[in-house]
Amino acid sequence: RQEQGWGKFFHWAVPPLLLGAIIVGGFYLPFMLHPHFQQTATYLGEKRVGGDFPYNNLADFFLRSTFYSASYYILLLIFALLAGLIAQLRRAYPRRPWLVPLSALTGLMAIAFWPNLWRVGRANLSLVVFTLIAGALLLIRAISDERGLLILWFAAPALLYFFLMLKVHTHYYVAFPAGLLIVGLVLDRAIGALQRMRARRWIRPACAIGGLALYLIFGYYIYWAFIQHDSEYHRVYPRSRLALYWMPCGDHPPGGGYFGFPYRTAWKAIGGLYATGVLQGTYSSDQEGLVTNWYTRGALRCPEPDLFIVARDVHEPHEIIAGVVDGTYTPDARVLRGGVPQLWIYRRGTEAPIVDYTFAQYAAEFDRELSAPIFRVGAPLDEVFSPPHPMKARLGDHFLLAGWGLDRKAVRPGEQALLTLYWRTLKPTSVDYHVFVHVGREAEIAQQDSIPRCGQHPTYRWQRGEEVVDRYLLDVAPDAEEGGHSIRVGMYDIADGERLPITDSQGQSLGTSLLLTHLRVGGARFEMPPIPHPQEATLGGKIRFLGYDLPSAEVRPSEPIRLTLYWQCLEEMEISYTVFVHLLDEEGQMWGQRDVLPHDGRLPTDLWMPGEVVADSHEVPVAPDAESGSYTFEVGMYNALTGRRLPVVRAGGERLPGDRIIIGGIHLSK
Repeated sequence: RQEQGWGKFFHWAVPPLLLGAIIVGGFYLPFMLHPHFQQTATYLGEKRVGGDFPYNNLADFFLRSTFYSASYYILLLIFALLAGLIAQLRRAYPRRPWLVPLSALTGLMAIAFWPNLWRVGRANLSLVVFTLIAGALLLIRAISDERGLLILWFAAPALLYFFLMLKVHTHYYVAFPAGLLIVGLVLDRAIGALQRMRARRWIRPACAIGGLALYLIFGYYIYWAFIQHDSEYHRVYPRSRLALYWMPCGDHPPGGGYFGFPYRTAWKAIGGLYATGVLQGTYSSDQEGLVTNWYTRGALRCPEPDLFIVARDVHEPHEIIAGVVDGTYTPDARVLRGGVPQLWIYRRGTEAPIVDYTFAQYAAEFDRELSAPIFRVGAPLDEVFSPPHPMKARLGDHFLLAGWGLDRKAVRPGEQALLTLYWRTLKPTSVDYHVFVHVGREAEIAQQDSIPRCGQHPTYRWQRGEEVVDRYLLDVAPDAEEGGHSIRVGMYDIADGERLPITDSQGQSLGTSLLLTHLRVGGARFEMPPIPHPQEATLGGKIRFLGYDLPSAEVRPSEPIRLTLYWQCLEEMEISYTVFVHLLDEEGQMWGQRDVLPHDGRLPTDLWMPGEVVADSHEVPVAPDAESGSYTFEVGMYNALTGRRLPVVRAGGERLPGDRIIIGGIHLSK
């Protein structure tokens, strides 16, 4: 239009195009290179675009749009667009002011009301009419650049969604911004024409009153469908239908692809019940996972759950599991809103009386504790392959455990912890391997043995290079002993029970079960106990040594010496340090030794909490051939992986030689 050379064109076009390419490419290049992109491409190509385009989605657009907005509003937009089309074509072709506009109008009506006339085989050629009309508008030289860009902005997505996609659902909204701007220009021109009439003094108040009336009519539909919650518009339609509004879809709106309609079936209360610990365990529901995951904030949803939650007035219910029908699950609780049950909670094997919870109480808990700007809502909404604790442990030839995560370090007896495992498939297998998670010696604290992803993604379906985020809810036994308990994982063949061998990144064998971390059962103690022999030093700035208790300084060979060490945690630690207690003679020769994690391995330092005081008892054996005389203990901590001791600094700031604390006064006599 500016009639400038290519040099000038590239001068102003290349920078914004380059910037746009960087922004768009920054997302789409990694997206297309991701191993799972093929699944997305298949979904978009086969299910959304389809293989028989072009199509004609005008009827679907009209029915779906008039369900989301008042039908009168959509009709006003359509008539205004048609009026603008006629006016623009009349000005563009003044020799035949009605021939071209009426031809265009007739063509649009033909593809809208008689779409099947345009079928050729399985394809629908309605887009030819639309393309000719849009081209006729864009090729008019008299049209302004601004109006040309508006038409292009509207026509491009309209062409895509009306004619080139099989399943559009609600994505028609992409064409609305430009369409609304065009409608605004048309209405502005119409009002200007009215103001030029003789009775123009009445035009402005009439337009204001008419505009306000239309606003109220159109807006009340939006209020009724999306804002008020007494009648959930989409979920209970057509019971929620208003007599004032004509609904082209009748009692049956187009299926699929709805979002944005409010829920009032008290799911906030379920989130609050989970947050306060009243509800525990896996669950499932007759409502779709995207809804329930949002309100439960990531509680584990499984096909064979501990709880099954049934919602009132579900418009498109998901499957009710067989256990609810055959009596395996029985009603355990209800959530009441306004005195009316909105949700029924079924529990496996319960015989207790039904408990009623009020929506107001637990919805307030949800709003207070869970309505934060950043939160975890669980799969599939935020399932990201980013292990908090990366590792590389190979299980057999097929799987790599790339890391793990634990939602909490400490629980009370009877509570739950969520363990997340991050798997990567090295090569496919036809074997159905199960994952086991054992907490404590011989799994006496908690245990999970199941197909990955809560039984929904068996290993024989895993593809090469696939990354699997796999979660396990660990029910800690009510009588679990306080202290730290090991968490071990592995895989076994369900057919014969044989476990897969595990190796580290260097190929060293780790056995058939892998120690991940420790789970602490019980709370921390922060009160300072009486310490018989106070003595202060800090170890690596992480731990403070407070002193010791030595009940008897007189010992005999072959009898263990009981020593209690008092530690205080100064900061959280990721490393589990080993305590060493060595019995030395006056020459520095060792005659007794105990190297062990605190509390006999039950309370590793990576489970300690800042400020916590730990009384750590040891029984140190004495060599039978030890001679009578004076002895001392050397005490400290070290990293078992590196053998490096934590630096020991006394209260005055002096670093102790050998990074050890000396405890004397021990006498050995035969």
